[in-house]
Amino acid sequence: TSIRQDFGALGRLAAQLLLDKLAGIHVADGQHEAPTLFVVRESCGCTNDIGEATPHGRVKRSAGARLRGLEDHLDRTLTADTGTPGRTAIVAGAAASIVDLLESAWRGDASPVTDLLQTQLETLYQRSPRNQTVRGVMAAARDFATELMAAHASDDGPAGDGPRRVAAQLIRLMLMLSSIHSRDQFDETTYFQNALGTQYAVSMDLLRSHEEDPRSLQWLERTSVRAGCLGLWSEAPGELAPGADPTLAIVGAFDRAAGNDPRRRRPGLDETVAASAFPPAQLLALADESPEDVIFVLPVKVRTSDWGLLSIVGQIDSKVASGRETLNQWAALLTVALDHQANLASLEEQRQKVERSYERERGLVEDIRLSEERYALAAEAASGGLWDWDLVNDVVFYSARWIALLDCPDDAIGNTSDDWFGRVHPDDLASLLSAIEEHLVGRSDAVELEHRIRRGDGSYLWVLCRALVIRSADDVPIRMVGSLTDVHERKELESQLRHAALYDSLTGLPNRTLFLDRLRVTMTRASRHADHRFAVLFLDLDGFKLVNDSLGHLLGDALLSSVAERISADLRPSDTASRFGGDEFAILLDDIIAPHNPVAVAERLQERLARPFHVGGHEIFVTASIGIASSSTGYQSAEDVLRDADTAMYRAKATEKGTHAIFDSGMHTRAVSRLRVEAEFRQAVDGDQLRLYYQP
Repeated sequence: TSIRQDFGALGRLAAQLLLDKLAGIHVADGQHEAPTLFVVRESCGCTNDIGEATPHGRVKRSAGARLRGLEDHLDRTLTADTGTPGRTAIVAGAAASIVDLLESAWRGDASPVTDLLQTQLETLYQRSPRNQTVRGVMAAARDFATELMAAHASDDGPAGDGPRRVAAQLIRLMLMLSSIHSRDQFDETTYFQNALGTQYAVSMDLLRSHEEDPRSLQWLERTSVRAGCLGLWSEAPGELAPGADPTLAIVGAFDRAAGNDPRRRRPGLDETVAASAFPPAQLLALADESPEDVIFVLPVKVRTSDWGLLSIVGQIDSKVASGRETLNQWAALLTVALDHQANLASLEEQRQKVERSYERERGLVEDIRLSEERYALAAEAASGGLWDWDLVNDVVFYSARWIALLDCPDDAIGNTSDDWFGRVHPDDLASLLSAIEEHLVGRSDAVELEHRIRRGDGSYLWVLCRALVIRSADDVPIRMVGSLTDVHERKELESQLRHAALYDSLTGLPNRTLFLDRLRVTMTRASRHADHRFAVLFLDLDGFKLVNDSLGHLLGDALLSSVAERISADLRPSDTASRFGGDEFAILLDDIIAPHNPVAVAERLQERLARPFHVGGHEIFVTASIGIASSSTGYQSAEDVLRDADTAMYRAKATEKGTHAIFDSGMHTRAVSRLRVEAEFRQAVDGDQLRLYYQP
């Protein structure tokens, strides 16, 4: 059990005592008390009957005493009283109507007209518009009803329908109070929603200070205030003499009644007034036009930002505890908007300074470029991103084009040589430094070298570096001037052309040219090391023509790609698989060691290729005939190795498709003999003479 103190009433009492004292009215010394409310907490074990007898032993009071008790109870519920006169009459009227309602119900009389009761309850509620008032009124009515029934109940028997009728009227009273409270809550919610909308609109206007000058105070159109003016300090911090009255320049004014009428002067606009004379007289006159208006003076200040004072003419907002909070928020937002506007102005000023500095720098660069020395050196070093290296102080000037080549922010590039060499590809740095050193010592006429340099996104760009050195009178290098030219596209094209010239476009395997080149390198290595062995496997697919004829070339190409993948998967990194065209493949086995001997590799390849291929929804089976030529034969040319591997492949195919054969000298003899027989046979046919040969 506790008490509920109405701090609003306490504050009003203190203010009234102070105002009386200032007005010369006698105020007694000592304690001045404000009423409070006794709150029973039944959860603590207390009841509403504290200080009284138990319900069965309650003292019966007269009707007048019960009415006075009800009035006293109702008065105690008004803990948030507005403080306006007439409280006693309102409480008495509401109490009389409640008594009339409940006593009529007990007697069974017709219910009195409720319009008066409704009005009196609404008036009573508005004295203290809160949920506790509804509960307090109902508690007072229930207590009165309980005492009423106890006073009239007969000790000889039941009270009849009286309690039921009284209970019904209590419910009716509760519904009326709930309706009053609900409407009040709805009105309050609507008010706060509108206030929130106004705050949002004002905030958005002030946050758009880059679009419309907030000093014009046109954003006050969104609010309900009548007028206002904004004064900004005329003196900068530190300029004002000690004890002097600072001045305010009125830079913005708002008058809702003026609208767009140019004939009506805005209050105080374009004037300069002392801080002690703010707000200006015109604004004071506007406030005097309505007795409900007051003038608010608000500091336009947030932390260290202090712009001046904002004065607003409007009404006090009685819906909130302090009507100034909304206005203070406007002043704070205005401060932020003015800060933002000042920052934008400062940035614009800096931009203009930078632009002017850039123009001056560009003029200097242009002057230097037009000078005979720089012009000649730059022209000779070719176009591109120019750089000028002071070798004595290790300071480098990089042009905007040079920086643009790297596609990185300006502040990422300094003025040292490391800003260049630190970005060069590790594989190219040594050659670049060597070329520069060769030119510095006089062993080359100029620097001309292609290298890679890292861009802002981490990728590398191919550039052509051209440079010339400038020497002092005693032939000491003091400067080096040059350029970087983007040659990335050409290098990429060259790389693509090299790849196309050396690799099969369908399977991605090396072609005949690259295969022969690697075979020659292997043969050279084998000629220097007697224990270095190699072999070439020549592979031809059996039945590939049938796949092309039946399923089409697209599926045939897909099959060749799958075959290439299986061949490559079975090889070491030092081996080379190549496609020669059609369905012919060649494999170079370099540095043969057991168990990676040619025959074992051929058998693994045939086993792997014999598995079904799933291409385009078809299951395809092919085999491969393989011819093997090894270094033990003692070859002198790469073409001879390929020829013999091809001969062995045809021998394997003739013997049984899907097998392999190792080349021997007899195969070559038989092949040459067969070619001679075919040639003579053609000659005989062409000469109408037929000669028969028997080849055992």
